[in-house]
Formats: sequence, C-alpha cells, structure tokens
Amino acid sequence: MWRITKYFWPHIRKYRGLIFVSFFALFAEVLLRLLEPWPLKFVFDYLIGQHRTPKKPLPEWLAPLDPVLLLSLAAVAVVVITCLRAVASYWETIGFAKLGNRSLAKVRSQLYRHVQYLSLSFHTQAKTGDLVVRLIGTWACCRMWP
Repeated sequence: MWRITKYFWPHIRKYRGLIFVSFFALFAEVLLRLLEPWPLKFVFDYLIGQHRTPKKPLPEWLAPLDPVLLLSLAAVAVVVITCLRAVASYWETIGFAKLGNRSLAKVRSQLYRHVQYLSLSFHTQAKTGDLVVRLIGTWACCRMWP
C-alpha cells in the first residue's frame, strides 16, 4: 500500500482541496447517519408514551408546544437530516470519483509519454504484441485501485 501511495502522491497532491472536501463530506455523511434516528427516538420517548411518565422530562423549551406540532417538527427533522445526508453522500461520491479520474488520467498520460519516448530499437527488438499486453495489463491494474 505504501508503494502505491508513494507512486500516486505526486499526481494526487495537486487536488488537496478536493481531498479535503471529499473527506469532509464523508465525515458529514457518517455524522448525519448517526443523527437520523434521534427525532424518532424523541417521538417514541415523549409523544407516544405520554400516558406514562417518561424517565426524563420534556426539555423546557419544548414543553409548552402542542404534541401535534412536536410530531410535525420531528418529521421535518427526519426529512432535513435525510436530505443533508444525501447531499453529503453525493459530494463524497463525486469528489472521490473526480480525484480518481484526474489522477489516473495523469498516470496514463505519463505512461503513454514514456512509451512514445522509447527508442525505435526497443520497438524493433520487442516481441510483437508484448508492449500492447503490458500496457493493457498496467491499465487494468490501475482501473482496480480507485
């Protein structure tokens, strides 16, 4: 893994901002996924079980509100959290895909430039199809990493 990172780092380091945004979106998605069930917990703990006394009283700033309004606020909170999680997931997916595509394009251009700079004696001495097999093998190997 270290060898791969050492090889790709010069191509990836130009996109530090994209890496930062993608990792931020990843952590935001995880955080929002953890927040998603909390409005439902609130509904089950305080609104559905109203006929019995809950272990913890309702927070002071929510106590004067109507139960139907509280239920509506919990539903809106679930929808907002889910939408924010979807946006974070989208930016994470797009960011890492852009990063992978841009860095692999640089690696491919470097590889093809190297092949073009090889001497004609190399191409005449190499077996027929050997270079093509090597390039396809290198390309297939690089396609598995991102």
